[in-house]
Amino acid sequence: MEVLVRLVSECLRNKRYFVIIDNIWEASDWEEIKGTFPNNDLDSRILITTRCTSIAWACCSDSYDSLVHEMKPLSEVDSERLLLAKAVGSADGCLPNNMKLLCDEILRKCDGIPLFIIGMADWLKEQRLQKLHQRKDEDDEHQGFAMHYEEQVPRLPAWLEQAMSSAFNNDVPNDDMS
Repeated sequence: MEVLVRLVSECLRNKRYFVIIDNIWEASDWEEIKGTFPNNDLDSRILITTRCTSIAWACCSDSYDSLVHEMKPLSEVDSERLLLAKAVGSADGCLPNNMKLLCDEILRKCDGIPLFIIGMADWLKEQRLQKLHQRKDEDDEHQGFAMHYEEQVPRLPAWLEQAMSSAFNNDVPNDDMS
């Protein structure tokens, strides 16, 4: 790690830079890499994201012009619009009733976090495309006879449930989440 920090620091020494460090979970992580970014008076900037306000303040304690901006989660309406826009191509898009239940579950689990919502919308879009291809194949196999069956409510796969649950784990105090 020390070698990497030194090499990157040398590379940035006489350059103006903008670096994004996404999702720092420990202030010690910042302490380990902060020497990488030289203060070379070229108006360079570092953007750090974290879920914990105390870590945000710890990351900017060495700089006199640091700002901490606390993001709020999306409202329920905006969350649903984002999910629909990404999953079906329109914020006013209509989903079958069976998909509406799944979308409600997704929105509840994503808790207004845009990155989670977009990721789930991509997964939902993929599920819908697979279902369409499956129906087309079934129709081709039955030489055009329509198959009538009740749609089942799709469920989130177990691995996805576990990943989403771990994203909201208790390692970071709830009262300090940003």
